[in-house]
Amino acid sequence: MKKILALACVAVLFAGCGGAAAGPTKVTEEDKGKTFEATVGQKFEVTLKANETTPVQWTSPKIEGDAIIGTVNSEYKTEENPQGMVGVGGWRIYTFEVTAAGTAKMVWESKHIAEEGPPYDTFEITINAK
Repeated sequence: MKKILALACVAVLFAGCGGAAAGPTKVTEEDKGKTFEATVGQKFEVTLKANETTPVQWTSPKIEGDAIIGTVNSEYKTEENPQGMVGVGGWRIYTFEVTAAGTAKMVWESKHIAEEGPPYDTFEITINAK
């Protein structure tokens, strides 16, 4: 009986040591310019402040390098708005998955959708995938 109890305790101990897959790595605007380490199969989420009621939008990222990063999802979430106001901002949330090892630079631009010219803002991160 003591052996079974000891084995059960060891199993519970190891189950808490990475047995379950963790959620995606969270990246925000505060991480601008940073480099992240990742492994093939790992997901990460990039959240950028946005307001899709205006003509200034974040572009899909330009991805340069030899790591392959696939888009899993892109969605817009508005800030809580209990008064029902229009024009309330929110966040553009991109979910990516690393599908091949290497290094990739990802660059987003905040641009007016109907005008040419330089971006209002940029956001850049680098992923080193193994």
